[in-house]
Amino acid sequence: MKLDQTEIYADGAEIMFSHNLTKLKFYSVVDVSENNGEIQTEEELKVQIAIPTLSLLRLCAGFLHQIKTDEKEVIAMIDSNKEEIIKTLEKFTLNNSL
Repeated sequence: MKLDQTEIYADGAEIMFSHNLTKLKFYSVVDVSENNGEIQTEEELKVQIAIPTLSLLRLCAGFLHQIKTDEKEVIAMIDSNKEEIIKTLEKFTLNNSL
């Protein structure tokens, strides 16, 4: 099998989840502005991937296994980005999705 490797940089991602198929959208931020004290971003879609949900769950399990394997490096990354991580987590609640 020939593999053509393509790397696409993305600043963020969105997910549309269903029991059979999940769509992942990866985007880059192209503009940041402030309006009445609120920061607004303009995003450009880089790629959208449709993947069977079971395959995505397997991917996530592998991702979590890798995080455990590289635990020290992950902890160092979290420590150096605490403020941004907290801001991101404050934007959502699991209660809305249950």
